[in-house]
Amino acid sequence: MKRWIALSFILVLAPLSACTATHDKKLIVIVYVAKVNIPRGTTADKVIADGMIEIVTVGQHSTAPGAIRAINSLSEIQGKVAVQTIPKGSEILGQEFAAPSPATPGSPNRPSPSR
Repeated sequence: MKRWIALSFILVLAPLSACTATHDKKLIVIVYVAKVNIPRGTTADKVIADGMIEIVTVGQHSTAPGAIRAINSLSEIQGKVAVQTIPKGSEILGQEFAAPSPATPGSPNRPSPSR
């Protein structure tokens, strides 16, 4: 009788375990992650061209909200600049990039007005 109970557990739990493994594979997503520290003000085009990001797989439930998934296009950030320093190993989030703002007078990108 004890053998029968043990065998029943094995027959019931083995398929459940296989189901869980299959289910877990569906919960994996592919995202972009910073390979290096990306300084504030760096253009997304430079980030992409210089290979500052890489594709990694993570569990769907551990993905940061707003993470740019590799199945999506990087066009979400192209033409934008990093609004903060992005630490190495961090997922690339869409909200970390914004359209460049016009240079203000006196900034290195725009000369001061002549008087």
